[in-house]
Amino acid sequence: MTVFLQKADRLLLPLLATAAELGRYAFVSSIMELVVWPVSQWLDTQLRRWRDVSGSLSRRSVSRLLLRVLLAATAFASATGVLALLYITLVLPSDYAPARLLILPLGLYGVLKVLSRVFVAVQVARMRSAAATAIELSGLLASVALFFVLTPTHGAIGTALSMVAGGAASLGVASLLSLNFRQKKAG
Repeated sequence: MTVFLQKADRLLLPLLATAAELGRYAFVSSIMELVVWPVSQWLDTQLRRWRDVSGSLSRRSVSRLLLRVLLAATAFASATGVLALLYITLVLPSDYAPARLLILPLGLYGVLKVLSRVFVAVQVARMRSAAATAIELSGLLASVALFFVLTPTHGAIGTALSMVAGGAASLGVASLLSLNFRQKKAG
């Protein structure tokens, strides 16, 4: 199931669009995954420390962390997007030109994914695995539902937009769960 969660877009795209669409999408999404990787690795290294001090993961400290991650992910996404654009434009054959349209939505998805990943890490540190699972599953379900609507008519760009919607759903659920946690803790 983990592979499906991480690669649902690439597993479903060949069923709903052409092989050429899959090739362009797989190329850009592989590059744009670089946005998520460094922050995800750093979060994984912080879990043990956060678990030990989960009581001190205050609203303010999580907010500061989210802001830092947002700035870092936006910088990574921008730099990676520019490099991908240059590579597509200057190195690859013209058949890849439509892939340029995928850079922005997949970069945005990377930023949303990283932000929701912060919430997942905080939930895991607080020993709230059900909340962490809900965050990830909400994104998966939103993305998969939209794959079947957008990909047949819009190809790879439909898949990319489905991923953005899934990232937004994960972030929305994470925000709601975080708000609910704060209300329970205060009450």
